[in-house]
Amino acid sequence: TPTIPIQVCELKDNSKLEGANFSKKTKVILKQIFNEYPEINNTTIWYKDESINPNGTHKDRMAWEIYLWYDNEIKRQINTMGEKISLRSLSLISSGSAAYSVQKLLRDRGLPSLRVLMDKKTSPKLVKFLEENECKVYLDDLDKKEYSSDEILQKTNNKNGLDLTYSPEFNSSREVYYDWLSYEVLNQNPDWVFTPFGTGDLYKNIIKRNSKEMDKKVFSKRFFGDKKILMNCNFIGAASNKKDSKMKMLYSAFQDKTINNTNQTIVNPLIAKDSCGEKSGVFLIEEKYIDIAIEIANHFNITSEPSGISGLAMFIQMAEKKEIKINTHDKIIIISTGRS
Repeated sequence: TPTIPIQVCELKDNSKLEGANFSKKTKVILKQIFNEYPEINNTTIWYKDESINPNGTHKDRMAWEIYLWYDNEIKRQINTMGEKISLRSLSLISSGSAAYSVQKLLRDRGLPSLRVLMDKKTSPKLVKFLEENECKVYLDDLDKKEYSSDEILQKTNNKNGLDLTYSPEFNSSREVYYDWLSYEVLNQNPDWVFTPFGTGDLYKNIIKRNSKEMDKKVFSKRFFGDKKILMNCNFIGAASNKKDSKMKMLYSAFQDKTINNTNQTIVNPLIAKDSCGEKSGVFLIEEKYIDIAIEIANHFNITSEPSGISGLAMFIQMAEKKEIKINTHDKIIIISTGRS
């Protein structure tokens, strides 16, 4: 998918900024950012456009890896003497995008329908849409407790199936859900990467893939990055722990636990071994900054929904709070995960 420069310098022109359809709050913060960071030009901030994937989001990449898992499973069973082909159904906790992307591919390939566990407050319109696409939807209070794989299977009436959410069976698949996206980003030698953080799979795929290349004497054939730049690249995860946030796809009642675990067990050790920049980490976004990000995304015709553009919100938050340093030739990549 393309990585496109955001022509922010046009907004340095006061007349154009005043003429844009921005709130007063957005105009004030943009002026503050431009004053604080005169280095920002039209090749400083880029967004990676995942909206052009088949079903509109980065989750299509995850869906493809799940299809490949089924494909390998079918081949294994075919080549096993005396074994009949019997495919198990998959279960998944989802707020919508992942469920649709996975189910669409499974349905198109004639594979068992996905069983998805969703919060009981999910929009009836979304539930109906998924069911029309032959997805089996089960509703529950997902704030009540953090379910295990076995409990997810029980809740989705899938006793003999497999859970995509946490099952160790898919650990290797999770590591490559977004490996191509990771290389597409890393090969551009960014100094900063801002990524939405929901389940954390996308963020973890990118920062861990970068670390693996830092450790290798012989690089992957897909890697063309500059290690000297990437070992100092700051990987920022943009998260929300508010149930009433506009960034609905990022929310989980247990998000604080996920954030802390990611920072403590993944990010901090990578910083210590010089595999990423010292500012790397997953942080919470204040709601006012997503409002600004939405206005900017609309102005530049970036196809996304609030959760998908949360990386831009995090950049604005850190810039406004002077928590980021930008040099003249720095490259900042905002991953926009699209909109279903």
